[in-house]
Order: sequence, then structure tokens, then C-alpha cells
Amino acid sequence: MQFILPLLYSLLFILLIYKTKFFALETISRNTLAMLFILKMVVGYIVYLVYTYYYSLSDFHTYFSDSKILVEHLLGKITTTQMQSWGNGFENVLFNTSRTMIIVNAILQLFSFGNLFVHIVFFCFFSFIGLTAFYKSFIFHFPTKKIQLIISIFFVPTILFWSSAALKESLVIALVGLLIYKSNFGLKFKYNLFQVIILCLLFIMLLFVKIYVAIVLLPLLFTNFIIVKTSTKKVIRYYLLGFMSVFLIAFSTKIIHPDYNIL
Repeated sequence: MQFILPLLYSLLFILLIYKTKFFALETISRNTLAMLFILKMVVGYIVYLVYTYYYSLSDFHTYFSDSKILVEHLLGKITTTQMQSWGNGFENVLFNTSRTMIIVNAILQLFSFGNLFVHIVFFCFFSFIGLTAFYKSFIFHFPTKKIQLIISIFFVPTILFWSSAALKESLVIALVGLLIYKSNFGLKFKYNLFQVIILCLLFIMLLFVKIYVAIVLLPLLFTNFIIVKTSTKKVIRYYLLGFMSVFLIAFSTKIIHPDYNIL
């Protein structure tokens, strides 16, 4: 049963790759996408072995075990909420808190029934959505670079390894990829209300997962948005103004509240 449930979810996600519009790409067949997703799951199992037999203590297992404690506490089975990572840096919003990962894993417990390998499959699919979103975003601007983009997005060893585990990196890849795709690098000219809400939700979730990635991404997207809206040719000036504004805000925040040192 330990491997039957992950296998069933794997087949479900592969079915989604074949059936959903999001994965309909002119430059990559669905068969190729399915094989890329299978590769991610294989690497996900390798990551599991590394974190199980190489590291004595790791976030990989801590997030999972703490999520089980959280679920048991919510169900009234235990009275303690003393989890290893629950209070990790949460007193300062600019630190990476582990609570987001514990909550995400706790939600997945509804589908995994305590099976760690199911979590690995889900996180692989999360990051695979993000990587596919990256590819769709870049191929729109570089239609003749299919092979280069496939290699640079799906086969860079560090990205392939770290985004194939139940870690923050998988969620970061998913959220950043979707932000880039939905906004076309900030170059999209018109947005409806639903699209604005989706982008805001994605950005807020990214803030909770890795705030410094969100802070780096914000001036890029915002500056591109301003450039598109003003149709200006003074691109370099706008980029300089955008990043200087963020730097000044970060510096001012440190003066106002020393604990929130964005720099």
C-alpha cells in the first residue's frame, strides 16, 4: 500500500498532463511532458534517499512529521502543538517561517493518509507546473530556442534536484513560474479583475514561502508593467528608478524598525 497510493496519484497527474489545456504545447508533445514528469518523480525518490540516509535531521522529514502532529492536534487526538519547526523564525516576518510548509503538508495529509511518498508526488507536480509555466513564458519570446529552453528549464541539475522534493523550493518554482506566465514577465498590457486577484494571491503565497524571492521579483514585474503602460523607450532609466525605489524603501524600513532589515 505504501507505493500503490503514490502510483495512483502519479497516474492521475499524468492523466492531467494529457487532458488539461495548460499542458497543450505546440513545441513539446504531451508524451514528452509526461516523461519529464516521470523523471522528476524518479529524482524525487533519489532526494528522499539522500535526506533519509545522508542527513540525520532534515527539513524534508521535519515538515512531514510536524504536519502529522498538527493534524492530530486539530482532530483532538493530542493536546500538544510542540513541533520542531513551528516556531522557527516566526517572530520576524522577514525570516523564512516553516509554518507555511507544515500547513501545506497538513492539507496534503487529507489525500496522503500519512504516506510520505504521496507528498513527494504532489510537490513534484507543483514544481512541474511551475517549470512548464516558465517554458511557456520563454518560448513565446524565443520561439526558435526550443531545445535550449527544455535543457535550461527541465534539466539543470540543481533545479531538477531541489524542485523534486517536498521542500520550499518546489513551491517557489511553482509560484514564480505562474507569476511570470500569468503576467508575461510583467509585460502583459491588460488584466481583468480575476487575473489581478490570481496574481495577488500568487504573490502573497510567495511572500509566505520565501519573502526575499518575492522582493527580488516585485521591482522586475512592476517596472516592466510601467514600461508597457507608458510605451517609453527609456527602459534603462525606468529599471534604475524601479530598483532604486526598492532600495530606498528597504533602507527606510530598517531605520523605522530595525528588526525588519530587508537589506
